[in-house]
Amino acid sequence: SKTLLALSAVGMPCDGCAAGLAAAIFGDRDASLKVVGVVNEPSLAAVDGVSPESGRATVTMHLGNGVAVVVQLPEVRLGSTDTGLTLWVGGLLLSSYLAQQGESLVRNCSVLELGAGISALPTLVAARHSPRRCVASDYCETIVSTARANLRLNGAPEHVVTAFKVAAEILDWETTIRSNAPEQFDLVLFADTVYTEEMGTLLAQCLNCVVAPNGVALGALSEIRVGSAEFVRTMSKTGFVAQEVTVSAEMKARIDDGSVLQQNRLDQQQLLKLIHGLPARGSILVRWHRKNTGNLSAQTDESDRIWEYLAGAMAEKESGIQMAAGFEVWE
Repeated sequence: SKTLLALSAVGMPCDGCAAGLAAAIFGDRDASLKVVGVVNEPSLAAVDGVSPESGRATVTMHLGNGVAVVVQLPEVRLGSTDTGLTLWVGGLLLSSYLAQQGESLVRNCSVLELGAGISALPTLVAARHSPRRCVASDYCETIVSTARANLRLNGAPEHVVTAFKVAAEILDWETTIRSNAPEQFDLVLFADTVYTEEMGTLLAQCLNCVVAPNGVALGALSEIRVGSAEFVRTMSKTGFVAQEVTVSAEMKARIDDGSVLQQNRLDQQQLLKLIHGLPARGSILVRWHRKNTGNLSAQTDESDRIWEYLAGAMAEKESGIQMAAGFEVWE
């Protein structure tokens, strides 16, 4: 096992990003990275809607088609590495798509979001399109309880949330995979949930358990996430057919320039503090159906093309890594 000590100029990386970076540098999945210092960490203190007393930022997002959602984000302290505590590009991209195209996907369907984080943006938007049941899920109670509060903040009253028509629940992928009869859903959403090859495999196995026989999985993938290509390959081996969803350049541009947010006085550092994983142009949306369900034929399966794109983009990024003078990669 190898450990890399690093000084970061852009803030604390999440556990998944740290593991991916260490693995890329050392060529060893068991390698780890420890950040020992951060310089020029941008603060939320200067952003509209932040209460220094409460340590929370209230952020309004205009996702298109007249859909606006409000979420409260905690002030992420130095040393926090939990990816569920922030806004991510993939969640914004998926939510923007659902705001404009979600009616046909969601109405009268059961909907599950995996790895929803505290904002549960896709769930918040899906809940506006009259689902039969809508569940945001994550792996720990702290994240889930905050997601539940954000559901109420956006007009889902207490009795509706607790009646489980719109809910936030704990869902552990490995536990679900081992379950004999997990609940299945018509539509399963996810965004920015893969950071290692192992997570890519786990997500595909979990989706195989929770997507109904004639159901749909719809997710956002980043071209610079370790495990994205492996996830696409595993989904294909598991029996799913993939098709990339067209997303307008305008939709991605509104995320990249910050105009998706109500705040209009954000500099680049503040934008990077609020939205992680920029730029949006490096993310894609993909829809999966099970083979032989009549939804997508084998002739329209784009799994191989999407895998080649993601694997190639990651290889290109890795080839550009340059070691500082005096350092070398070793086996």
